[in-house]
Amino acid sequence: MFKNKSIKIKLIGAFAITAILVIMLSYFNVQAIGRIHDSFSDIMDDHLPRLVTLQSMRVTAVRIDKETTAYQGLTRGAEAETRKNALLAHLDKLTDQEKDYVILVNRGRGHEKNEILAGFKTISAAKERTVNAVFELIALKEQQAQASQIAAKEAELHTAETTLQATLTENIEQDLQTIRTDDARADAQVDQIALAALLTASAGSIFAIGVGLVISIGVARNIKKLRVGSARIAGGDFSSQIEIKSQDELGDLARSFNQMSASLRASYSRLALEKERDEILLESMNEGMVALDAKGNIVLINSVAAEMLHIENKQAVTGKSLAGAITLFSQGGKLLAPGELPSSLTLQSGEAINQAYGYHTSDKRTVLLNIASSPVKLENKVGGAILILRDVTKEKEVDRMKTEFISLASHQLRTPLSAIKWFSEMLMNGDAGKLTPEQMDFTKNIADSTDRMVDLVNSLLNISRIESGRIIVDPHPTDLQELITGIVNDLKAKTEEREQTLVISVHPDMPKINLDPRLIGQVYLNLLTNAVKYTPKKGEISVFVSKKGDDVISQVTDNGYGIPKAQQARIFQKFFRAENVAKVETDGTGLGLYLIKAIVESSGGKIWFESEENKGTSFWFTIPLSGMKPKEGEVTLDA
Repeated sequence: MFKNKSIKIKLIGAFAITAILVIMLSYFNVQAIGRIHDSFSDIMDDHLPRLVTLQSMRVTAVRIDKETTAYQGLTRGAEAETRKNALLAHLDKLTDQEKDYVILVNRGRGHEKNEILAGFKTISAAKERTVNAVFELIALKEQQAQASQIAAKEAELHTAETTLQATLTENIEQDLQTIRTDDARADAQVDQIALAALLTASAGSIFAIGVGLVISIGVARNIKKLRVGSARIAGGDFSSQIEIKSQDELGDLARSFNQMSASLRASYSRLALEKERDEILLESMNEGMVALDAKGNIVLINSVAAEMLHIENKQAVTGKSLAGAITLFSQGGKLLAPGELPSSLTLQSGEAINQAYGYHTSDKRTVLLNIASSPVKLENKVGGAILILRDVTKEKEVDRMKTEFISLASHQLRTPLSAIKWFSEMLMNGDAGKLTPEQMDFTKNIADSTDRMVDLVNSLLNISRIESGRIIVDPHPTDLQELITGIVNDLKAKTEEREQTLVISVHPDMPKINLDPRLIGQVYLNLLTNAVKYTPKKGEISVFVSKKGDDVISQVTDNGYGIPKAQQARIFQKFFRAENVAKVETDGTGLGLYLIKAIVESSGGKIWFESEENKGTSFWFTIPLSGMKPKEGEVTLDA
């Protein structure tokens, strides 16, 4: 076309064609760069803040789960109030984060805004269920509801929290996928720009040596920097900066990339700081802690645990099986197989275990470790376990020595007390001559005081026998109706003297339970004796026995003096007697409730109570419907 044209025309034509190509390339680049800029602006302005907010919500939800777990083990008191306030504060924070997230979604420019809001409804619903379950659980605990109601609400709360965690994770994954999609689209556009720039530069170089080539190479270089930078950010490298100093769209895009990288780097720095803080907190614990994965391999172990287990290099055992790192023994001296370790049992059953085990140290000493193994559940599946280790060797030895001393001292006291009781009875019977009324009063006081001392000694002996594990458990099929009726008949003289009404109600279909009547009879006897003693004349006492699930539930209720609210937390402690009844009934050792609690719990049951001062008290205790397990021992109660 330019063959017969002058050089000037050819040059003008060449430059004109080059100018047209440059204009076309510039227009295409501007449009494409604008689309890339919009894509990454979506990531910076829409997706990333939403993702950070969702991550914050998930952290808050985890803290709610931790505070809920801590609060579930408490009933009343300062610690329970503190836990409750912390839990409510986290719930308020979660609500604020939810509002922030909705604002971010509505502010976004993405076409998927309505879909995100629709998906977020599942988070809101899960949050509302969690909030409602928390408030209902708090209300039940403050109303001192029955344990079964609290347990049901705790299960409901656990389900709601699990659902909340799952929905948050799902939404986070959706936002991450959106970021990946936008990043891939931007990469594709970058590839198109690079190709177009290369082709146009090649064509322009034919007509204008170096002019189009310089432009296209400059643009391609910057685009390559953007592409490499975006790939590094997508790969998690937030330390690199894209060095494009121009003030055009490519420069703006590069600065947006750098800002996004700085924001992500700051977020990861905060996460690293929190992780370091958690590790410092872990190392500052006075107890040993070992974290395991779902296969029983060690994920984390603190210095206290490593010292207890004589592990010199914590890094060397990380990632290895705990069963291969330690060897445990039962308290009876039996070597535990790998499948019998507390961590293995927790991972298999998903249930917490708290028990003492023997451990042979490298210097051939045997120590006693109390190991509390708790499951870590993710989406209702056991994803690992946390072990808390405590050296209780000295504690157990002190307890053993204390129990032996009490047992020996109490046993030795029985002989002189029996002699005092015998001689006082002889004096009252006139075997040493007739006593004057004043002498008879003195002798009767001696006899009464001796009886109280005998009761105290017998209670101390029974407690020492149970605590030392020397008690014989001899279960056989027992009719609870007959057992309770026999005990009530023994107390008939006292109830008639106090003109009290005593009602017994046993479920008509109650089968015979395989239990030790001497032990369980002691439970009924102590509860009924207390009810008779601490109920005024003409009062009412009732005994109800029923079945619920796999348990037999017994309830002993009176309308007597009750227990002051401020002292209810100490009612099962040794030697404790409430102030109001101590003034009315001076007799009492304060050991009866401690003894029956030890019997019930050693039989696989639970005991609890409700009381209101001057209105009465109700005690409940459970026995497994399957009965008690036999146990060999040395002595029986009161033997």
